[in-house]
Amino acid sequence: MTDRLPDETTLLQVAPEVVLRFDRERKISLDRAGAGSIPGGARSLAIIDAFSRPRPVGEVVAALGAATAGAQAWIDLTAEIMSLYRLGFLTIAGETAAPGASAFAAPSGDDLELHADMLNDAARTGAFVAAIEAAVRPGDVVVDLGTGTGVLALAAARAGARRVYAIEEGPIAQVAEAMIRNNAAADRVTLVRGSSAQVSLPERADVIVCELVGHGPLAERMLEALLDARKRLLKPGGRVVPRRLKLFGLPVSVPPDRIGWPAPSRWEIDDWETRYRLDFGALEDLARQSLPTFYVRPRTARAWPAAGDPVLLADIDFQTLVESSLDRTVSWEATRATGLNGVVLFFELEFDSGGRLSTRPSEADEGTHWLSQVWMLPEVWSVQPGDRLSMTYRYRTGGAAEGLQVSRLPTPA
Repeated sequence: MTDRLPDETTLLQVAPEVVLRFDRERKISLDRAGAGSIPGGARSLAIIDAFSRPRPVGEVVAALGAATAGAQAWIDLTAEIMSLYRLGFLTIAGETAAPGASAFAAPSGDDLELHADMLNDAARTGAFVAAIEAAVRPGDVVVDLGTGTGVLALAAARAGARRVYAIEEGPIAQVAEAMIRNNAAADRVTLVRGSSAQVSLPERADVIVCELVGHGPLAERMLEALLDARKRLLKPGGRVVPRRLKLFGLPVSVPPDRIGWPAPSRWEIDDWETRYRLDFGALEDLARQSLPTFYVRPRTARAWPAAGDPVLLADIDFQTLVESSLDRTVSWEATRATGLNGVVLFFELEFDSGGRLSTRPSEADEGTHWLSQVWMLPEVWSVQPGDRLSMTYRYRTGGAAEGLQVSRLPTPA
């Protein structure tokens, strides 16, 4: 197999040795002779069927994408095609997948760096380990969603779990497998390769551990994963670690030299119109269609003037969560005169053990690996103490319609 990645014009086809298998529970797996197997689902079945003969990648994405909803579904479809290619289940027409190559790609440098950052985040890992030790009782069955290096699964085993199912679909699963073996935990910890939404387990869990919080707090689909896992993998009355996530928006004045957004700012457009004597309104209109975002270390935002107190946008109890979509509008009042041009999104995690993690700029641990997401307004608003505004946060299943808006409210007569 060549090292180059396919583009939309590349002809791909199913590798000759690929076999689809269904077990007694109608669970799907893709096998490739001499290379191993991976769990499959409806989307992987559709991809394999589409490439049963040589076809351009772009043609298949267009055909299968027509049946999907939202930008994220298109992204997932393309990502799975690329993943099946890298793992040798799809091959460029006329070429042969490397014989005997592992069906599971090795973790990249980026993968290792990310997981090293999480392990170096002692506050994060320590809080989760302490919460697991408090939640797990001797003889419990535990499911760890997105186990990564396996450190939290091993903590559950050490806390007395009879069996831990460590689920991981990324290449870092190789590291988790070795960690389980090297720490003499293979008799209690079972690595399950695949997406938690696609795997089935032989028994239900007493405890679910879910550390799927991204820099954009919901970007890793924590809500969707937990809803599915609670329904299919957790016993009635089972426990969830962590227990709660609170999402806040902090209205701030972002210094011009800290803005990392790709869309032009109002002051840039003014400068261009003066310099080039042209109307750049088209670019301004484009910028207004959505609020561009970028990421900073929480401590970076500590010095930014805040127009008001943090606004609570969502309070999510993972034990009682019933839907993965959010749509909340909250009114708030400015307490400081400033030029409002952005909102810092931060979160707090709470555990039944009493532990707490926060990325609030004023109190985030200096060693946190999490970044804060900053949503920019299309222009600078001059606000004064007492001004009334609203903040709306929306999140749709899959993240395709995530958005944040700030609006002015009329001043009471």
